[in-house]
Amino acid sequence: MFSDVHSRSPLESEYQNHALRPGKSYTPGFDHDRGMFEALDGETLDGGHGTLNVYAVHRKGDDRFLQLALVGVTTHYLVMKLSPDATPEAVLTALEEWAVDPDPSTRLLHVS
Repeated sequence: MFSDVHSRSPLESEYQNHALRPGKSYTPGFDHDRGMFEALDGETLDGGHGTLNVYAVHRKGDDRFLQLALVGVTTHYLVMKLSPDATPEAVLTALEEWAVDPDPSTRLLHVS
């Protein structure tokens, strides 16, 4: 979820998405991250594999990490490392392919 965490908050870190933060503005990426969040949260995967609950989009330099749960018969918690040009469609495709035979030990999926 996107939230503005006060800069003196113990929750403030370089991984938080801030629309405006002096010296560390993520404004251009923030809009792209919000779009990714809104496009994926609540989506149902083809094949009835479950529904996505997106918790957060984290940014570290050019890297983006999507923290989510795939909720179905079983709930799987995953982090996806997204390439800078990854689209919501690429994320859904990667999750659908993974969900065909989910490996419960998988915690990080890479999406280009």
